[in-house]
Amino acid sequence: MEKNLILVHLESLNSLYFKTHIEDFPNIKNLISKSIYYDNYYSTATSTLMVISDLIFGRTDNFEQSDYLENIFSITPKSKGLFEILKDCGYRTKYYFYVQECLNEKMINGLWKILAPESEIFHGYHGGDEEISDKSLLEDIEGYIKKNGKFAIFLFNIGSHMPEATLFPERKGMTGGDIAIERFKWLDEKIGSLLELLKQTVHMDDTLLVLYGDHGDDYWGHGIYGGYLHAQPPTNVMTHTPLIVYNPEWQEGDINRKLVSTVDIFQIIKNNLSISNEEVKTREYAFSRNLFGNQDVSHATFDKSYSLTDGKYTLITSCKGLKLFCNALDPFNARNFLDFYKIRHGKIQYNKIFDTLQTPHYRRFWNKEQIQDVIYHFNSLLNQLKCFVKESSGKNFRQMSFNKINYSYDIFSVKKRLFGIKIKQIFLGRAFGVLRKMKKILIRH
Repeated sequence: MEKNLILVHLESLNSLYFKTHIEDFPNIKNLISKSIYYDNYYSTATSTLMVISDLIFGRTDNFEQSDYLENIFSITPKSKGLFEILKDCGYRTKYYFYVQECLNEKMINGLWKILAPESEIFHGYHGGDEEISDKSLLEDIEGYIKKNGKFAIFLFNIGSHMPEATLFPERKGMTGGDIAIERFKWLDEKIGSLLELLKQTVHMDDTLLVLYGDHGDDYWGHGIYGGYLHAQPPTNVMTHTPLIVYNPEWQEGDINRKLVSTVDIFQIIKNNLSISNEEVKTREYAFSRNLFGNQDVSHATFDKSYSLTDGKYTLITSCKGLKLFCNALDPFNARNFLDFYKIRHGKIQYNKIFDTLQTPHYRRFWNKEQIQDVIYHFNSLLNQLKCFVKESSGKNFRQMSFNKINYSYDIFSVKKRLFGIKIKQIFLGRAFGVLRKMKKILIRH
């Protein structure tokens, strides 16, 4: 059966927030019950435009030579994009930009001239003098899908991007925190309106729906980074996002727990539209970054970083050194597990100063199996991360550090305190030893 396509951009939504607040997403939750939910999907970047370009081309190397995000407009892609391929296959293609101030018209036209040449464009605003209502947006979509022929639509809705979300007139007087929550309820409502439109036009039966999160937001839990909520280093909060694929041919929904990357969506879509039958790559690792390879290191804001995950652990490098997080136990990536290790010549070794901690909570967690598990995953991730970074950043490979640990800010005071306890234990141990010897001497005499 020939199918249409609607690709939906879930701006700023990560898996942690989505799962924790699932009741705020009744429409997406209902769609998931009939779809495949990719539970182990990781985004290739922490920037919206980087993720979109990776998805559209199914590769991450198209614009790495760009020294500024908006410079991708002037770079010729290395291959055809998804919507260009669909146009060659007889699809009508259209991009819907429902934004406020994030992207101006010049940027949008330049961007999609590269990512989707010859596609129609709808550019709408919410609020201000050029307001285009939700109703107008849906009416345009309805008119487009009612025309003859297969269609492929990209809904680039940035209304849940925090700077834009604060500008909705009805949210005037709300706290930033309340708006941060409200924007996702609004997003789910828009998805619900789209699904209702597809039912009314009988297109739920012949349309492939793909919903993907581009990145998450981090409310400065890992650093201030110039005040940015994303484009921060690619921790699990940034890169682990929802991916939902609805195919009307499927009888029921399912959860796919295989590791999946943004670049895989390109092939997943082509396979589900039956324009390709190439197998989606089974991957051991998913790669991500927060800047293009040619962009400069920026310590105060973005802190140029690369990450690699195997689903269980995420290893991150920057010019400051390495961090390793256990996604399975710590989805927020709050504690760098390398804090408990020393490194020399790229090899890590457990720091025994932490054995001074006597609590059974700590000692029974950090058993020999756990210590070796960290070492094993670190070694396998480090070797692969070096390859990915070298391939991505080229001459700027040396900007990253692979031979030192980027310790957490509190760990030095902790180790200092533990060292003091250790010295006391040694001193007291020796003192008690002397006293025991003196006691034996006194007993003899």
